[in-house]
This record gives sequence, C-alpha cells and structure tokens, in this order.
Amino acid sequence: MSELSESEIRSFQQARGLSVTGLVDEVTARALEEARWKLGDRSLNLQEPPLMHGDDVAADGKKVKIINESYNANPISMKNAIENFSSLAQSGKKKVAIIGDMLELGLKSKHYHEQIAELLINSRIDHVHLIGKEVAYIYQKLKKFKKCNIYNNINHFGEVFSKIANDKSIFLIKGSNGIGLSKLLNDKL
Repeated sequence: MSELSESEIRSFQQARGLSVTGLVDEVTARALEEARWKLGDRSLNLQEPPLMHGDDVAADGKKVKIINESYNANPISMKNAIENFSSLAQSGKKKVAIIGDMLELGLKSKHYHEQIAELLINSRIDHVHLIGKEVAYIYQKLKKFKKCNIYNNINHFGEVFSKIANDKSIFLIKGSNGIGLSKLLNDKL
C-alpha cells in the first residue's frame, strides 16, 4: 500500500464509493486487501448460523427468557427473526417482541418498516413494543390488529421492561444497534 501515490489512493477510493481523502485509513486498507483477490483465489465456506439464540437471564431478580437480536437489523434479518420467533412453540408463554428502528434505509425506510408491520400483523406474537422514530410506520398499521406500544427511545422503555419482564413470557429483542436495545439488557442484567 505504501507504493500507491495519493492520487492513486484517491482514485481507488472514488471508484469504490469510499470517503476520498487520499489517505489509507482502516476502511480503505480493508478495501485494498479485498481488491487484490480474484474470483476463484479463495475457497469459501458457508456456515449457517443457528436460527435463533436465547438465554435465560435474570432481570430485576426475575428469570426471563430473551432472544437477543439487538445488534443488527435490516429488512431480511428482521423478517427472519419475526418469522422464527412467531413459529416457536412456547406452551403457555406469551410472545413479546421488542422491535427497534431499522436504521440506514434511506428513502425506503417507510416502505420496509410497513412490510415489517404486515409480518407482525400475521404473526403469532402477542404483544409488540416499538422503540424509535422509524417504527412509527409499523405502529400506524399494527395498532388496529395487535396489542402494541411505541416509545421514543430505549430510556423511555427501560422502566416498562422492568415491569413486564417475567417467566410467563418469552421476549424477542430486535433492532439496529444504533437504537441501543442492548443497553436494555446491560442495564437490567
């Protein structure tokens, strides 16, 4: 990388849609490394992740079953999480989804959030708590069909979670990392 001139680095950054600085930062270095490979140079191994993961955790002294998907959300991962959670066989347990915004969707944000509303309407999820600004699109469609609540941010919902956390429910927590849903777990555990 040191043999590249500043103008070559700028040209590379521009061609890759990176910030054009002429400097090799972490993102540019990664892109340069990836660019040196050609199709067929590496063998790939696809490992399917488990459908869902969950843990019994202690929240305010109560044992609570939580499926924590709070670190990433896009339309596909949100759809998969909701469908998988909906299909879980949990005899006698109420299914509660805590859904945060899917961030960085640009002009299609409303469209994708409304698609998620349709999934939730047709799901076997008992109660939905929505956190963020973009989830207002979900709330507008969902409120006619499901028991749901909306909160501006995770701080407003934190106190509610303390009250609803119990061993008679199973919780799905899903949203973009930027919404801070993981803070909910970190503060309550």
